[in-house]
Amino acid sequence: MDRRILGKRIREERTRIGLTQEQIAEYMDVSTTYIGLVERGERAVTLEKLVLLAECFHVTVDSLLREAERQESLDKK
Repeated sequence: MDRRILGKRIREERTRIGLTQEQIAEYMDVSTTYIGLVERGERAVTLEKLVLLAECFHVTVDSLLREAERQESLDKK
């Protein structure tokens, strides 16, 4: 899976629920820099952190990955 597309999906969910990178970082006990790197696709997100993100966004891990995968397929066409 393309990290940039997953990062974009994470950013979309974060902004959809109106949270800042700082708020997400605090919830996950990581740095704001880490969140920015993940959202820009410059850093891979671990499964553990992906689960925390999904919990924070009140969505399933599957929904984050499935939508990112769908977007990746569309981008390849």
